[in-house]
Amino acid sequence: MASHLEEVEYKNGEKHGPWVQYYAGGGKRREGAFDMGKKTGKWVEYHKNGQPAAVNHYQHNQLIGEHVSYYESGHLKQTGQFNELRGKSSDGRKTGTWTFYATDGKTVWRRITYKNGSRTKADEHPLGVCPECGRVVESPAWEKCPKCDSELA
Repeated sequence: MASHLEEVEYKNGEKHGPWVQYYAGGGKRREGAFDMGKKTGKWVEYHKNGQPAAVNHYQHNQLIGEHVSYYESGHLKQTGQFNELRGKSSDGRKTGTWTFYATDGKTVWRRITYKNGSRTKADEHPLGVCPECGRVVESPAWEKCPKCDSELA
């Protein structure tokens, strides 16, 4: 064990096996696994209240596969995908549609489409934008724009 805020084993001087990091108050902050110093498998980050904040997957220290993040309430915040490892420069980069949810965990307020880490088209904003300042509307509950205080339709 490296310290009271981290549980980890070492092999040949490299982090190896299950790994857990804690907040100063004792709750889990992150957990995952290392394979000879490289992140591997499922990694989970936690909010201070103990709810998962994000779930990602790694292979040879590269992000791969599904990404999911959550609000402190436990509601869905964001979903997306990372490219699988194939020995190409696009390995581990964002791909496909990344979806962003309002705090209710259901209402979509933004979609971004990627290919090999680059946006392929303009972002979609299903709830619209403020007609005065252009701020993206992130919640159907907004009656006024938080940036310019204009009425939203």
